[in-house]
Amino acid sequence: MKLSPSIYKRILHFQRDEITGSILYEKIGKRQKNGNNKSTLFELTKVERSHYETWRSYTERDVKPNWSKIYLFYVISRILGDTFAFKFFELGEEYGIKELNSIVKEIPEAREINAEKSVLMKRLHQRMQNEWNVSSVMK
Repeated sequence: MKLSPSIYKRILHFQRDEITGSILYEKIGKRQKNGNNKSTLFELTKVERSHYETWRSYTERDVKPNWSKIYLFYVISRILGDTFAFKFFELGEEYGIKELNSIVKEIPEAREINAEKSVLMKRLHQRMQNEWNVSSVMK
């Protein structure tokens, strides 16, 4: 499929965000002592990697993760806690979901990725409220 230069550039951005998120979720997941939190984060890792591969099928190239973003969020999670880091990261995911909506006409698969992201982010949010006991922080 021939992509316009602007769509190609956006997909490269999505692809980079997916691999970055995947690595971040994995790093934070490895630190978790609670098995439910760990499994949720590893599930997110797998989904983000599969999204990366989906975008890779369009770009036909690998992209490097945003290591500075990974480092920043990892440090934030260590200093201010996972809840704060995930809430901050969630804002970026919400923006990404809006961006995905804008390319659905050109890339119908974006709708499926978007739906999957929405469900997983809601699950993470719910898990943070239930497992990490942070409902007062999230309001």
